[in-house]
This record gives sequence, C-alpha cells and structure tokens, in this order.
Amino acid sequence: MKTLTVVGTGSDRGNCYILDIDGDKLILDAGVRINEIKKALNWSVKGVQGALITHEHKDHALVEGSIRNMGIRILAPYHGDLMARSARLGNFRVYSFEVPHNGTLNYGFLICHGAWKMVYITDFEFCQHTFRKYHLNAILVECNHTKADDEAANYAHVVLGHASLYVTKEFVRVNATENLTNVILCHLSDTNADPQLIQEHIENVVPPMTRVDIAEKGMVIEL
Repeated sequence: MKTLTVVGTGSDRGNCYILDIDGDKLILDAGVRINEIKKALNWSVKGVQGALITHEHKDHALVEGSIRNMGIRILAPYHGDLMARSARLGNFRVYSFEVPHNGTLNYGFLICHGAWKMVYITDFEFCQHTFRKYHLNAILVECNHTKADDEAANYAHVVLGHASLYVTKEFVRVNATENLTNVILCHLSDTNADPQLIQEHIENVVPPMTRVDIAEKGMVIEL
C-alpha cells in the first residue's frame, strides 16, 4: 500500500509530508513541530528510511536537528554535501536537483522505490528539469499562487521564490504520462491562491484517470 500523509503544508503552518510505500517511510521536509511528526509516525521510527529537506527556511527545516537526533538519516543537499545529490535510503533511491528560490539554495527530489517513482518539488520559481522519461507515478508539487499582489511587501519573494499556477501547470503537463496516478498540489498561499481554479487547471492537463488533490493538513492520500 502506498500513501502520502500531509502533516503540514503552507508558509504559516509549515511543510511536512510522510511517504509510506509498503511500510518503508520517508519524511519530506521538516517544517512543523517535532511532536506533529512523531504523532503522524504513530510515535515510532519503525520503517523510517530517512528524511529529505528541500532548503533552509524554517517552514521546511524547523526540526531538522530533532530528526537527526532521532537517528534518522537526513538528505539535505543545500548544506553543500555533493554526495547528497544521489543516495540510497533503505529501499528508496533518491536523486536531488537544484531549483531557483529567490537566491536560496533549494532542491527538488526524484524518489524511486523499485519501479515506482515520484517527484517532490516546492518553493521554486521555475524548473529547468524534466522527468517524462521516468514515467512518474506521482507528483507532489507546489502551486503557490494564482495571482500575486504586486503591492504586497513580499511580492518579489512570491514571484521569484514560489510557483505560480502557470509554472505548476506546465511542469505537470510536461511530465504527465499514462503512468501518472496522482498529482498532489501543496504549499498554496492563504491569500494569493484559488484552490478550485488550481485544481480545475491541473485536471485539464493530466490523463483522465489521474487523481488531483489539494494538500490539506491531516489528509492521507492513497497513491
């Protein structure tokens, strides 16, 4: 059984997801309180193969140290470890790739478990990489805003550091094949995103049987 648990998503609530493939688990980002992660793991590290952290901002890396202290191996390429570009974490093989985030080192991940493959990418202005040849089964991707407020104080960070609906839609369209069963849209802005509009646009560029979800805290999505 394959599931994705949404522990938290968004700038204010922090970002963390738990990927579970037949009992093998990966923590994706660590931007929530450590007890929230422990609770989502049912207070056990059994089956946890590692954690992937995209970048240093607190809504993604808040409890990196606490996870490390639990004895869980962390893959965080933004620390400058070139060996972290490709790693075996238990039964997972993970490849990282850099994406722009308004001057902050930020990485996405191609996650493989046997023949099953998923990309996790968030907090990116655009992505210069394509993954169509991998015939992805799932995509967990940021869709932060439908229209940024050009008078807001953080306008530059929003447009240079987060994916618009156009960017996300193109990323999904380019990488969607008949193998794609799930697209999960994460890190939506509370003020600049229209969830219904986003879901409709993404559903228009995926195969008919692909499920599209808007990530919300507490959701457990079957993959």
